[in-house]
Amino acid sequence: MTALLERLGAPKGSQLVVDGGAREIPFGATEGLGVYLNGTDLPDEVYRTSDVNVVYEEFGRRLEGIGKVHSHWQGPTETALYMYGNSYEAMTQALADFLASYPLCDRARLVRIA
Repeated sequence: MTALLERLGAPKGSQLVVDGGAREIPFGATEGLGVYLNGTDLPDEVYRTSDVNVVYEEFGRRLEGIGKVHSHWQGPTETALYMYGNSYEAMTQALADFLASYPLCDRARLVRIA
């Protein structure tokens, strides 16, 4: 069962709880990266002229072969993109120069999520 879940992309740190909670079986192969875009503290012009869809598409392009964007979340002060792949470090490296150059990514938080 865990082998199938790992092939489907289960993140590291996952657990299968069996026997009514008496036993936990750890599994998971992928690492996760959350990028939280600042939605309140950048100049108004950045929000007018930048597009989160550009960020989403560029992340997908840059992560090809090493990971992919799996989901997103939009809150009152941040928008998050959640990526999973074989290596957190490889994903952050692949995104680094885009994060440093695209105005909407200024002040973004990167968080290891798995």
